[in-house]
Amino acid sequence: MNLLLSRLDEQQRRWYVAVEAERLGYGSHVVLGQITGMDDKTIRRGRQELARSLADRPVERIRLPGGGRPPVEKKRSGTAPGLGGARGAGDGG
Repeated sequence: MNLLLSRLDEQQRRWYVAVEAERLGYGSHVVLGQITGMDDKTIRRGRQELARSLADRPVERIRLPGGGRPPVEKKRSGTAPGLGGARGAGDGG
């Protein structure tokens, strides 16, 4: 089972283990958590997503929009402060 899970992305792992938990019945999320190393809250989340028929999950991406770090704006200035067009040794000047 863990070999298969290692080939899946995070959503697919969650859903597969949730399907197995549904199949095995009561208390299976604890056993599957021990086997796979997944948190039981993650397995429960997968079961909830499957119960809602994955309606709120994006098709073309793994994570929901808005997650992760905010983009960093690059600073664009003509020259670095303090250089001001000064010539150094070996500049031909």
